Amino acid sequence: MEDKQKSRAESVYQYLKQKIIYDELPPGTFLREGELAAELEVSKTPVREALNGLKFEGLVDVIPYKGYMVSQFSFQELKDLFELRIILEKACVELAIQNITKSQLERFKELALREFDVDSVEARKEFMKVNIGFHSYLGEVSGNKQLAALLESTIQKLQRGLFQALKESSLKTMVEEHLQIVKAIEEKDESLAKSIVTKHARDSHFNILTINRILS
Repeated sequence: MEDKQKSRAESVYQYLKQKIIYDELPPGTFLREGELAAELEVSKTPVREALNGLKFEGLVDVIPYKGYMVSQFSFQELKDLFELRIILEKACVELAIQNITKSQLERFKELALREFDVDSVEARKEFMKVNIGFHSYLGEVSGNKQLAALLESTIQKLQRGLFQALKESSLKTMVEEHLQIVKAIEEKDESLAKSIVTKHARDSHFNILTINRILS
């Protein structure tokens, strides 16, 4: 019974998280336990657990006597996360050049070679999954598990902002940059690889700021 309750809570959590990440529940949206429980046909308990998980991730805020609200972007937090991402990815690049195996390099190329023909919402959603996989794998091929865990956690926290950034980005350009990162690592060009991951992150950060100025 307890496992089933956890499973329901996880399902609700993932459902709401995806809605928030993909702007289907935009910042400022109120979320009430009773309404969500009725909509999803579950009890309030898994909904409450899911909302607490989202609160822990900073995706929702508690509004006393009203429920929960999808949180607004904190631009300082985004700046901090992007700066941290650049530091971590440059460290990953340095170690990957030393440690990456032939089979890992082939897998890295496969992730980078995924193509997306249309700049549509569905294409962006699909790219998000591949993008998270690509950047998390950069951590993995560094050979440092602690570094990889830190990078994956940082990328996960940036998901909502990254999806917004894709509205201002060409998927083709981002795919090309992924290929350039892999090629630079393969050729052991540390300086070039570090410059590409830095540009890649800074462009995303700039695009988030741009789209939010447009929306504000």
